[in-house]
Amino acid sequence: MPKPSPVKPGRRRIAGERSTKRPESRAARPGDEETSSAVEPELSSTVEPERSCISEPETAPARELGPRADGPESTAGAADQTQRPRSSGTGPTNLVLAILAVLAAATVAAAAFFAVPAWRDRGVQQAQQNAPSVAERAAKAILSYDYTSLDHDENAAASYMTPTYRKKYEHTFRLVKDSAPHLKAKVTSRILGSGVSEADGDHAHVLVFVDQTTKSTANGGQPQVALNRVMFNLVREDGRWLVNGITSY
Repeated sequence: MPKPSPVKPGRRRIAGERSTKRPESRAARPGDEETSSAVEPELSSTVEPERSCISEPETAPARELGPRADGPESTAGAADQTQRPRSSGTGPTNLVLAILAVLAAATVAAAAFFAVPAWRDRGVQQAQQNAPSVAERAAKAILSYDYTSLDHDENAAASYMTPTYRKKYEHTFRLVKDSAPHLKAKVTSRILGSGVSEADGDHAHVLVFVDQTTKSTANGGQPQVALNRVMFNLVREDGRWLVNGITSY
């Protein structure tokens, strides 16, 4: 009887051809149960870790995985995530930026709040230092005149006044020009002192104590002394203190 030709791997067997492989299954013999039970723990201990490694691969964090596209809900979720911009996580959030903006505005407001009183204090100090001397010089010029030099005296007094108050003064001084030459009137002023009533950076009220001595033919040429208190309203224009009003007491 001829021997069957060996079957090459991968070739299909012809009908009636015998297989050369040993049957994988055989009847259980005595002692197999113990062998299988002894080997089974070893296999389970060896194979189980490999199965756990395969079933639990290292993957990206769950928050970075997109939704499964296996239904309408998954598609809607993917579209929602596409439309919604992700935060990079490296820059400040909108809430932090808003808080920083509020703090910056509060800092600027606080600086302005504390700077304004300091500026006002400096303005008041400058007014208290400069306004009284201006008021005293203005009082000496405005409250004095000589019938022999009326034009000169008028110009000297007007140099201490604002343009608005100068017009009022010129209107009043016309009466002096009309009567002083006939009466040969002469008025001199002596400043006793002054004090600031109120002041800020651009305004000051200075009270001047002045003695006025008047000589004229109306009183027989005898000098008459008047003790006057005059309030000078000063304003600061173009860096100069100028008289903008006079009130006599």
